[in-house]
Amino acid sequence: MKMTRLFVCIWLLLLFISVHAQDFSNKGKEFWIAYPAHIDATSSRMALYISSTENTTGEVQLDGKVIPFTVTANQATTVQISPIAYNIYNAQSDGIGIGKGIKVVSLKPVVVYAHILNAARSGSTLVFPTNVLGKEYISLNFTQSSTNNARSQITVVATEDNTVISKEIFIKCKLLRT
Repeated sequence: MKMTRLFVCIWLLLLFISVHAQDFSNKGKEFWIAYPAHIDATSSRMALYISSTENTTGEVQLDGKVIPFTVTANQATTVQISPIAYNIYNAQSDGIGIGKGIKVVSLKPVVVYAHILNAARSGSTLVFPTNVLGKEYISLNFTQSSTNNARSQITVVATEDNTVISKEIFIKCKLLRT
């Protein structure tokens, strides 16, 4: 009898507990991407892999130009982006690269992956659609040791004009505000 009461109490308690889960998807109709500095500079190349569960069309907007694409349901469409052909490469080590964003838009929801590569080095990312982007992010980095002075990096893409960015830097468990 006590076990039954306990079970009923737990069940009733669970009924009234609010559940909070992530309410977003990596599917969307608008995406913004940066082409961050790469050790191989402009000899590197970027590929966008775009897929969808339904047939759709869209375009990649960059450097005042447009690359149209067509996606066949359940297949990946590749869009090649050369930093030599388009002025979108963010070579600065600090500061703002204006007009260097890459915008992907589609008629129906798609998923976008970006991959920068050259020689034996590469980096990839799952691109989130604009409507699920947050306001706070944490970038975990570490001290690197290499012969070519490599270092960790973070690139921020603003999807609206006049966006203000602030940062807090933690070094060896100390907070430095900038």
